[in-house]
Amino acid sequence: MKRIEAILVVGAGWVGRQIAMTMAAGGCRVFLMDEKSEVITQALAWMNGQAGRLFAAGSWTEKQRDNVRESIMGVNPKNLSVLEPDLVIECVPEQASLKKRVLKSLGEKCGKDVIITSNSSYFVPSMFQGSIKNPERFLHFHFHVPVFLTNAVDVMPWSGTKPEIVQRLIELSERIGQKPLVCRQEHPGYVFNWLLQALLKAAMELAQQGVADPAEIDQRWKDLTGMKRGPFWIMDQIGLDVIHQVLQNGRFTQPIAAEVLIEFLEPLVASGKLGQKTGQGFFAYTDQMFDWEEGSLG
Repeated sequence: MKRIEAILVVGAGWVGRQIAMTMAAGGCRVFLMDEKSEVITQALAWMNGQAGRLFAAGSWTEKQRDNVRESIMGVNPKNLSVLEPDLVIECVPEQASLKKRVLKSLGEKCGKDVIITSNSSYFVPSMFQGSIKNPERFLHFHFHVPVFLTNAVDVMPWSGTKPEIVQRLIELSERIGQKPLVCRQEHPGYVFNWLLQALLKAAMELAQQGVADPAEIDQRWKDLTGMKRGPFWIMDQIGLDVIHQVLQNGRFTQPIAAEVLIEFLEPLVASGKLGQKTGQGFFAYTDQMFDWEEGSLG
């Protein structure tokens, strides 16, 4: 299986630069492309600064810092035809029409053996595969911010993606210190983002209706979960423009009916598997040791 060594990141914005930085720190050769040269310049300076801070804080090794400073090259879209990446990661804004246009161009200009991926946070790959030449090499490869500190990445193929392409992304993920989760079925938001969007929507609903303000909502969430950050802080970290776009896209996704979820739970409830109080729910609790007995609720 051929290793992925050279990577082209298309889009030098908030997420694209973090992906480029993480790939370089993991030993890959990275090209960072953006239509605006000033954005590339800003991104390179930002990445160098962040790499230095991560090394000073003890989070990164000297080698990781130096890799970022030496292994990332800013490139102009006009030079795409002369590049020879093994993998392309599209990181343009979360707009379906824009992504289709960019992915179509990448499919036409990159050789048929180049893996093409999208970092889309909400769309599914079957939405875009029809726009791509040789779509069997296409799938989604989604990272979580801050990419250089988290260690989780989503791999979502569509039904026509070649299995060996998935395996190559798994190998790359593990090599750069990321834990890949391969989605068995297409689903908007993958796993974590789909769970998170429910929390963020609920938090915004409470604030919009005047039940409590963002600071109060975040504090109550932290008080009762033991987590360090609340939903409004998380939204600020992601970027409110991204949240706004995801909400707009989400209008076209129908939530699953409560009746379907009740049917999903029915076999467990009917068999008396009610959770920790009965020793069995989704998981087994054979020693009846609960979280609070271990001194942790987090």
